[in-house]
Amino acid sequence: GLGDVVAVFDGMGGAGAIQVPAVEDQNKLRTMAYVASNAVSLLIGGKLRQWGKGSVQDLQLQLNFDIPKRLTELAERPNGRGMKPGLKGTLLQEYPTTIAIGFVQNSEDNLSRTVSALWAGDSRVCVFDPDSKYPLQIVTRDHTSDGGGGDAALGRFASASGLDLEFHSVLVGPHSAVLAITDGCYGYMSDFDLMYLLVNTLQLSRDLDEWVQMLEQQISARAGDDAALSISLGIGGYKRLRELTASRLNDFHDIRNVPQNSPYVSAFHVESFRSLMSKE
Repeated sequence: GLGDVVAVFDGMGGAGAIQVPAVEDQNKLRTMAYVASNAVSLLIGGKLRQWGKGSVQDLQLQLNFDIPKRLTELAERPNGRGMKPGLKGTLLQEYPTTIAIGFVQNSEDNLSRTVSALWAGDSRVCVFDPDSKYPLQIVTRDHTSDGGGGDAALGRFASASGLDLEFHSVLVGPHSAVLAITDGCYGYMSDFDLMYLLVNTLQLSRDLDEWVQMLEQQISARAGDDAALSISLGIGGYKRLRELTASRLNDFHDIRNVPQNSPYVSAFHVESFRSLMSKE
């Protein structure tokens, strides 16, 4: 009832680095971050499979309650707070993970798509719209002090201590692909470079599987962190997206190597994306 769903979950360091029993095998150790991201993914997947006619914001309220409850259950297992005696007390922000979910609904006439995002942390929901002047648009704002990602401390994320998901909704073109990405996908390149990478690999590929494989290889080659990406294709799918971006690649060749602090490419910065979207 909520349309296509793209989502990523990225367990965090700090308390998340503590080793705890795995959910599937109590004799196997995993980090709190690993256990948290997988548990949240499974919980949300189960919730969506049973979802009725409620709105995304109805789901937002339920997840704000259900996710910390589930993570608290994990913390209260035997050795759920860590195997070392010094870690038996209550830890601040146990089982931490980011969340980014994009819900995508096509209009009845297939002339537009509505993208609604729920997120906490620095994983992002983005729109890759071949009909837009700047194809890559960031729907979410990182929950860091400056909103710009990187290694800054997060002000919001999911944990056993609580959750406060943010909501934002936008209307985009019918051929737009919607992506959910972790910081490993964008943290080692500029927004412009990521946009160029999406367009360039799309043109070099021959089918959807090859495009995904190219993205995996090139992002992994740059990233010093785990990278996860989820995509919902627009009307016409891979073939139409490739056709519509074919002419765009030349637009970006000339400015690809311009320093990113140049006014010439300032439109690709996060705040400019958001300003552009609000005007449209």
